[in-house]
Amino acid sequence: MRKSDVDASLFAFCYGFSVIFRVRKFGIELAKVKGRENEIMNYRKFSAGEAE
Repeated sequence: MRKSDVDASLFAFCYGFSVIFRVRKFGIELAKVKGRENEIMNYRKFSAGEAE
């Protein structure tokens, strides 16, 4: 392998890793928001006396 090939594969690996990291972070944030929505819905049900 030539040096340029190594540089290119290293760049691709780092770029892919950063994209995956961003997507995962976004997914975690989204899950937090969804979890909060569920908590709010459950709280409203509980307040209304409809809790299971």
